[in-house]
Amino acid sequence: MYPLTIASLLAALANDRRVARYLLPLPLVGACVSVYHLLVENKVVGQSTACLISAPGGCATKWIEEFGYVTIPVLALTAFALCFAFLLLGALPPPRLATVEAT
Repeated sequence: MYPLTIASLLAALANDRRVARYLLPLPLVGACVSVYHLLVENKVVGQSTACLISAPGGCATKWIEEFGYVTIPVLALTAFALCFAFLLLGALPPPRLATVEAT
């Protein structure tokens, strides 16, 4: 997420719309990591021993849980999906204005 924000800011300052197509893979990679964390959190995939050492309760600990399903990985996945959607919109060619011919 952090490289995405810096590169997006620099591209916006330079008014470069072409950079959006090069940044599209970044939110996809982040979304994959979020999905993996969701799988670990819901005990579909086992957590590594590094998680058990580094975090109290391991990586499967749900630090927040709003509405029964909104956890930190869900929030991250939502942010990456929004970043991907906005980059996709930025990668599209600008709309052409219709010209009216005088008769």
